[in-house]
Amino acid sequence: MVGAVLMVLILCLQIFKMFRGFPSSYKGNKLPPGLRWSFPLIGHLYLFKGDPIGVFMKLSQTFGGMFLINFGPSTAAIILDPDFIDQAIKEDAIPSRPLKEMESQALIRGKRNPDGSLPGIAFSDGVIWREQRKFAFQQLVNLGFGQNSSIEEVIRSESEDMIRMLKVKSEDGAISYVFTPNDFIRHALNVVWHFVSGNESPISDELLLAAKDFMKSQSPGFLSTLQLYSPTLLRLTAALGQRNMLTSRRKVDEMINQQIADHKESFDPLHVRDFIDAYLLKIRETKNPESSFYQESGEVNMRNSMFDLFIAGLDTTATTLSWAMVYMMRWPQIQTKVQEEIDRVIGDVVPSLKHRALTPYVEATLLEIQRMACIVPWLPRATVEDVVIGPYAIPKNTHVLCIIKNVTHNPSIFPQPQQFKPERFLSADGTKFEKGDRVVTFGMGKRKCPGENMARMELYMFFVSIMQNFTIESVCDPEEIPLRGNLGLVDEPQPCEARIQTRCR
Repeated sequence: MVGAVLMVLILCLQIFKMFRGFPSSYKGNKLPPGLRWSFPLIGHLYLFKGDPIGVFMKLSQTFGGMFLINFGPSTAAIILDPDFIDQAIKEDAIPSRPLKEMESQALIRGKRNPDGSLPGIAFSDGVIWREQRKFAFQQLVNLGFGQNSSIEEVIRSESEDMIRMLKVKSEDGAISYVFTPNDFIRHALNVVWHFVSGNESPISDELLLAAKDFMKSQSPGFLSTLQLYSPTLLRLTAALGQRNMLTSRRKVDEMINQQIADHKESFDPLHVRDFIDAYLLKIRETKNPESSFYQESGEVNMRNSMFDLFIAGLDTTATTLSWAMVYMMRWPQIQTKVQEEIDRVIGDVVPSLKHRALTPYVEATLLEIQRMACIVPWLPRATVEDVVIGPYAIPKNTHVLCIIKNVTHNPSIFPQPQQFKPERFLSADGTKFEKGDRVVTFGMGKRKCPGENMARMELYMFFVSIMQNFTIESVCDPEEIPLRGNLGLVDEPQPCEARIQTRCR
């Protein structure tokens, strides 16, 4: 009898908590509003049956630009208001990755740093993250990406190889062709691999396949983000995909370890050739046992930093170029304007990075591609201490999800956001490129991608080379081209059949 009464009381308490929702204040400060009816284990996951961005946008109509939601048993602050996002990204209290994201990465990365943190750049935190990111950024500058010099020849070579491959695949326009990010991944990775290892030979098919398999083994769609917040969902998806994930990671690691071993044999501290050499020199010079570059800790962080740089180059450039092809087919008049500027300024010569300042319409088009595509529609973060954003308090250890797509597709910032308009980023007379700081393809705040400059160089050279040599035409009516992507770790375009016509100039 007592047990039955106790069970009834527990059930009533659970129902009350589900109905009551979130408290209204925290330590005397107002909390963001939140949803009621949060169910045990799943929280509010039952709401996400389709487009997650659409769900967040609909909820914002009721709760405003910031609200609380339960992803499983974990509470997250969803931020859509552009001003709140700007403030959140600048806060020192919100530099961290979500804790469950760390847990999932621990499965992949294996050995941790002595302080328990994850090694590398992408998922480390605190002092280690600052050290590793600063070092990677400095090497990008020292080895040519910051000064637009030595690496340009590598990008140019990959551009020429890409053009040759597209001509073969399309039979010079004789057959239709479906663009996918795979058309561009190898070329983007070759540039990154050259920076990391100094290897001028293209990456092997085995390494390319392992990198692709690693990305495919991640959870599809919004699940890849939701699992950061739900331990149960995390364990389930990790168990289902862990074997492929770890196998492909090991294959990439084998290549990385071989490169490190080769570099150790030929290492000359007076002649730093690439990122590995620079890192080996840093390890040799580091005497502080607390440093993330010290001895074994340095070795672990070096391998994982190389992996992070390699994987970061896998999706961003290739996916953005895929969207570029979609938009050029969907808005052929824009493609014509791009080609007219290229013909007028560059002509038949091989494109060079020095042409960037002379082709404002091309630059504006590339930025509009990044705005429209918004391939990373949200930024997951976590608070390391209590923080106030706008009028609301967010407690320590709360997950934070900034909805970047509500910035890039916000009509108050970009009028007619569903229309492709490069003119948004041009001066009134159309002669100068005006960069928009609201387009954040490479992240925001302190965790902004250190390889942004490298990626922008690749995007320009690859895109201009394609537009100089080809006209990309849709097989179907351009109005029928789907503009909604397939959301995974990034938002990829749906397959779209094209005809690649070699230009006669």
